[in-house]
Amino acid sequence: MISSWITHSRQTVDLGVLPADTYIMRVLCHVTEAFNSGGTDEVTVGNDLDPDAIVTTVDVSSTGIKSLTLGVNAGYNSAGQQLKLFYSNGGGEPTAGAALFLFETAKVPTTPV
Repeated sequence: MISSWITHSRQTVDLGVLPADTYIMRVLCHVTEAFNSGGTDEVTVGNDLDPDAIVTTVDVSSTGIKSLTLGVNAGYNSAGQQLKLFYSNGGGEPTAGAALFLFETAKVPTTPV
């Protein structure tokens, strides 16, 4: 399992490399402190080339356990990929906000050739 916090003071979080032949089964998000930019407060999960490859936009402007939509790279990954959490605001810089992300993954056999 991979897990990390994203906060108002730590707005991009590098989670490291997801190894090749890994299946992303589920991603969970619990916002424990609402982000308060005064505009839209959103988090995506992906990489530098595709910031929402794993999880599309999550509204983090209110507390609670969030429903997530998985992106195009969720599921089986034949190649390793960098994972990052990205916060974006539609207002000023937030002075509050914290969300915990958990990734349930499994190492699977390599695709047969």
